[in-house]
Amino acid sequence: MIDQDNCTESTGRKATESRRYRWQRAAAKGCLLVFSTAICLVLGEVALRLIDVAPIPPAYGDAVLGFTAGRNRTMTFEFPEYGGRLTMHVNNAGFYEDLDTKLVKPQGVYRMMFVGDSQTAGECANSESYPHVASAIITRTLGNETVEGLNAGAGRYSPYQYFVKTQSQLLAFGPDHLIVGIYMGNDMMDLLRR
Repeated sequence: MIDQDNCTESTGRKATESRRYRWQRAAAKGCLLVFSTAICLVLGEVALRLIDVAPIPPAYGDAVLGFTAGRNRTMTFEFPEYGGRLTMHVNNAGFYEDLDTKLVKPQGVYRMMFVGDSQTAGECANSESYPHVASAIITRTLGNETVEGLNAGAGRYSPYQYFVKTQSQLLAFGPDHLIVGIYMGNDMMDLLRR
């Protein structure tokens, strides 16, 4: 004869032990996963340092504007739409210029500054951006006058940032002329966002 009370108690104990065992096993697997992931990350870091892989460049933050193009850096990357390898340089002043920009304008130079978003900064060699092309055309048209066109564009900027950048940074360079590049594709919507 089977003792019903003893059988029920035995079945309940086995179910509790089974659940506890499953939780312990799942916790052990979770710990093993975390531990093995940490080991892999450490080994990956060591391997990258041994083969001398350059770290990802830092974000170029700006307390007033949110971010900038940085300063004194050259970027080279594959850009199929451009036709292959593209090299862009940001100078000492944070402008898309191949040469450094002096704060004080050289005597006899007419200084034009261009501010805008990526349409102004350009996804092209610095000499091919519209600020440089326009400056070259103006220089040819005027003949003997030296025109310095400075590309102060920065990708992802809005008209609000154009204004703030002009007030906080660009006016110190004493531009004779300021050209603001408005991209109708998104600049007006940027002004409407909260």
